[in-house]
Amino acid sequence: MEGQLLWMLIVQLIVIFLVAICLLFFMLKKLAGRTQLPSDGSKSILITAADTLIGTQIAKHLATIGFRVFAGVGDVNSKAATRLRLNGSPWLHIIPLDVTKDDSLNHAIKAVREHFHAGEKGKATMATMATMQLLV
Repeated sequence: MEGQLLWMLIVQLIVIFLVAICLLFFMLKKLAGRTQLPSDGSKSILITAADTLIGTQIAKHLATIGFRVFAGVGDVNSKAATRLRLNGSPWLHIIPLDVTKDDSLNHAIKAVREHFHAGEKGKATMATMATMQLLV
C-alpha cells in the first residue's frame, strides 16, 4: 500500500512540475511578443466623446503611457475638458469636435495636422465611444 501511495505522489509531483513549466513557457512567450509602448508621443490617437466618463479615463491613461492623444470634446469649457487639462500631460491635446458636423470634423483634422512634424505620417485610426460601447 505504501508503494502505491509513493508512486501516486511522484506522479502528482511530476504533473504539477510539468504544468508549472508550461505556464512559465507561456508567460515568457507572451512577454517576448509584446510591443514597446511609446513614451515620447510617437504614436497618436484621436478619441471622440472624450468628455464622457469613459472617454476621459481612456484619454488620460493613453496620454500617461506616452501616446499623443487628441481628445475630441463637445465643449472645450466643460468640466470634463477642464479635468483633462488638469492631467498635465504634454501628450494630451483637447480639440472641439462634433462628429455630426462637417465643419467641426475639418477643424479637428486641421488641429491634428498642426501637431505632426514635417514628414511624419499618421495612421487612420480613431477610437470612438460608439465603438467602445459595441465592445462592451
